[in-house]
Amino acid sequence: MAKKITNILPEALLLLSSEIPADISIYLKLDADGLWLYSESFAPFHLDLFYAEFIAKRSKLIARELLVRAANPKGGAKETKRALDLTAGLGRDSIILTLAGYQVIMLENNPYLAVILNYLSIKFAKQLPNLQVIYANHNQFLTESTNCYDLIYYDPMFEDGKMALAKKDMQLIDLLVKSHPTLEQNDKLLLWQLLKTHCQNKIIVKRDNKQQQAFANIEPTYSIKGKTVRFDVYQC
Repeated sequence: MAKKITNILPEALLLLSSEIPADISIYLKLDADGLWLYSESFAPFHLDLFYAEFIAKRSKLIARELLVRAANPKGGAKETKRALDLTAGLGRDSIILTLAGYQVIMLENNPYLAVILNYLSIKFAKQLPNLQVIYANHNQFLTESTNCYDLIYYDPMFEDGKMALAKKDMQLIDLLVKSHPTLEQNDKLLLWQLLKTHCQNKIIVKRDNKQQQAFANIEPTYSIKGKTVRFDVYQC
């Protein structure tokens, strides 16, 4: 069952660390300075600082973000709309959508990332008032849910295992995913059928520019391209 996380407790962090396989040393620590991610491969990663800098930087030029342009090619929405992020990761794209005026539900099937996202939604509630996380597999969530969304966003990067991870935060996500592997249903045809059932307006899929579309034989309505990535948009 999908689980809505309502609080963050030190006990939860200890539980997560106890599940780490012996060959992977990575854990979360909550102290007076906020939430930290520790691993043997990197210097301590201060999540509070990471999010504060990301929000401040992206807030200034939110209309220029490729994802926002993909969602609203004719300009910002006049009213708050509902968005669903199927694979939230560290929540960067969900933050961008929230800053652009969307009410965003983040789905995350990795328990470490789900705890981090819940911390984000609580600690930065003033800057990001319309952000919520649900600990769930996206196929399971879509199968059980009866809700529809104006926008559904899907970034299958780690499902595809597609790119060399240059940025530290992306490498850390990769470590977290590998430290707690989950069985994902990777049936793209099933996922497409589920997406169409729950979409009221648009489905947006993030891709590397060298990749084909995520859904075979289904052409996007339009795409917004950057230097290395693009957003394929499917009109519902």
